[in-house]
Amino acid sequence: MNLLFQSDLQLLGWFAAESAEHVGRAAIEADTLAGAYANAQLFCFLPYQLLLSVTFVLFPMLAEAQRDKDRAAVARYVRMGVRLALVLAGLMVSVTAGLPGPLLRLIFGAESAELGATGMRILALGSGLLPFLGC
Repeated sequence: MNLLFQSDLQLLGWFAAESAEHVGRAAIEADTLAGAYANAQLFCFLPYQLLLSVTFVLFPMLAEAQRDKDRAAVARYVRMGVRLALVLAGLMVSVTAGLPGPLLRLIFGAESAELGATGMRILALGSGLLPFLGC
């Protein structure tokens, strides 16, 4: 999963450096673009990390209910977990996808916001849906 999360940044850095050299600029100038994208990734990984934390809390409760053969409790914990995950991830994704520029500007500054806002909007939606694909 970490390879998946980081491979796009590595590819962006490589392609941006190639493009910079192709137009006669130094490859090091592409680092600002890759840095802005890395800043955007920090916000976009938050829903996945949050849902992983919910899983660590919910799993022992499910295991105990399953051990006790309490099917009603298992169903209740699953419903509660899915509902909580959808609401929390939805809130985080809607904020990160809806306000990428202001979020990046707040923490990383105007240059990072200008370069990373468009990519963050797309990445926020994709990484927000990723945990639900693994369910």
